[in-house]
Amino acid sequence: MHSLNLFAAHALASAWLAAAVLFFTAGPARAVGPVLSDANLFAALNLDYPGLAAVKANVNAGNLPAAKVSLAAYLRQRTNVTWWWNPHAVTTSVGYNQTSADQWVSGYVFYSGVGHTFPGGNIDWFYNVTKDPGNSYPDNNEWQWQLNRFGEWGNLGATYWGTSVVSHKTLY
Repeated sequence: MHSLNLFAAHALASAWLAAAVLFFTAGPARAVGPVLSDANLFAALNLDYPGLAAVKANVNAGNLPAAKVSLAAYLRQRTNVTWWWNPHAVTTSVGYNQTSADQWVSGYVFYSGVGHTFPGGNIDWFYNVTKDPGNSYPDNNEWQWQLNRFGEWGNLGATYWGTSVVSHKTLY
């Protein structure tokens, strides 16, 4: 097992984020649920890492829901992380593009020269507008690849941070 470091924490957060995206956007015909089981998550962590004693105790007791709560508490309270901002002294003085964030909340995305509005504002991460026979766009895999790189998420987070408009946080 490896120590929990910044790279591992980022990879773990990315895996959880991907699982959440798949879980909340999958339609009825798609498999739903996390792609990483709780057991696999805890098996991948070094539970002997300083600060994870409560997590380890809960895992050893077979109480994975409590282990997740303990892990979340550890991640929130740890002091050995280099932050780009002080999470205990939050400021709303951040740069963001309100228009772009509002377009995303409404379901409008624009990649590779092609814009598309998803019905009801519900972005389908598996959809590629250039492959839809109802459109005349040239076939372009890059459109979907760019969509799934989540390039707008930083702006959505900054817009929520700067405005506290809940719709930006919900989509983010």
